[in-house]
Amino acid sequence: MRKQISSIQDLLVHIGNGDIAAYEELYYAFYPRLYSFALSLIKSKQQAEEIVSDVFIKVWQSRERLAEVDNISVYLYTSVRNRTIDYLNKDRRYSVVRYSQDEWEDVLIELKDPSDYCISTELMKRINAAINQLPSQCKIIFKLIKEDGLSYKQVAEIMELSPFTVRNQLAIAVRKMGEILPEYIHESLLDSKK
Repeated sequence: MRKQISSIQDLLVHIGNGDIAAYEELYYAFYPRLYSFALSLIKSKQQAEEIVSDVFIKVWQSRERLAEVDNISVYLYTSVRNRTIDYLNKDRRYSVVRYSQDEWEDVLIELKDPSDYCISTELMKRINAAINQLPSQCKIIFKLIKEDGLSYKQVAEIMELSPFTVRNQLAIAVRKMGEILPEYIHESLLDSKK
């Protein structure tokens, strides 16, 4: 069993040197988040899988230049976004997604006390309904910041928006969700990630 590499930059150097195990480590670290992001842009699970796989193939093909990448997370998300846009431009059968409730099972919300860990099925339905009522851009931004842990600046770069627009879209998302779930959503969700 291989010892896990300590930093992302070291991982990129190893990948650049042709280390397939380091490449697999990067793949498994980012695939779930990138797949979810691609799925937020396109309706098809199969196409989202293909898009993320294509991005990782491209990463391997250009591995010698990976050490030059300043922020691999932004690089990968931007690559997925660009690949999705290319796909949508080639195949007009797909359009920007309208999420079904099944797609948003793992929502990050702040629980106020230990008894809140017993979330009922009804509450999960309410959370999914709240997320489904968000405008498409708000959904994507909410997910990238609150679920994937990206900063406003990183999301702005990925989405080609200003950080101010990203913050405003997140505020809209939190406000709309707060109207539906006031007992669980509050201002702490807007904590700055500058």
